[in-house]
Amino acid sequence: QAMQIVKMSIDAYKMRDKSKVHIPKYKSEVMAGFSVESCKAALGGTWNPLIDAIKAGSVKGIVAVVGCTTAKTKHDTVSVKLSRELIKRNILVINAGCVSSAIQIEGLMKPEAADQAGEGLKAVCRSLHIPPCLNYGSCVDIGRIGVAVTEIAAALGVDPSALPVAASAPEYLEQKAVADGAFAVAFGLLLHLAPVPPVTGAPLVAKVLTNDVESLTGGKVLVELDPVKAADAIEAHINTKRKALGLPV
Repeated sequence: QAMQIVKMSIDAYKMRDKSKVHIPKYKSEVMAGFSVESCKAALGGTWNPLIDAIKAGSVKGIVAVVGCTTAKTKHDTVSVKLSRELIKRNILVINAGCVSSAIQIEGLMKPEAADQAGEGLKAVCRSLHIPPCLNYGSCVDIGRIGVAVTEIAAALGVDPSALPVAASAPEYLEQKAVADGAFAVAFGLLLHLAPVPPVTGAPLVAKVLTNDVESLTGGKVLVELDPVKAADAIEAHINTKRKALGLPV
């Protein structure tokens, strides 16, 4: 049966209408392979250089822009615009899942993309020769971002919810993204979510997710379809966390 399937594929390939095949010539270089271990190794085996950059304000905060992309909106557009907005504001972006592909295509995962970042983040990226958007892998690797956040919080002696960090699933589509989002909120992080999740018909559920849960875990859901407004809200959240830690804004 397998041989028959392969033969059918070969026969079908011969009948392709070349006029309907479009393979874009555009290519972009990518620096990938970032993880908890490789990031710490690049920093000398400790998070201290990154923590120092955050304390100084060169890196204002960190946002994980992760998960799916969807055709319900303009495909990839929200993810790319949000990531661009964040790095312009000196916020380091970590990508994982299908979002990474969109960021790679737009050239934001190569060291030269540091030119698109704010002055502080640009200097940090150039000194380490890294891009302002780091590829943490596929959707199943998203949870490992939490490991890095936990270690940084431990190094500072604070709860993860106190850090100037946030998460975003700007084009969530599959159930895995919902699970990752639930983890982020339970973990104590602000979670930006778009498009609008199917909970608005239940006012109590919407209120709990966008407000009440913050008093329990420190995290909550932010629903915003406009990537620039989402970046504004995320930056305001990060500034609030920085003030609470006594860091310059």
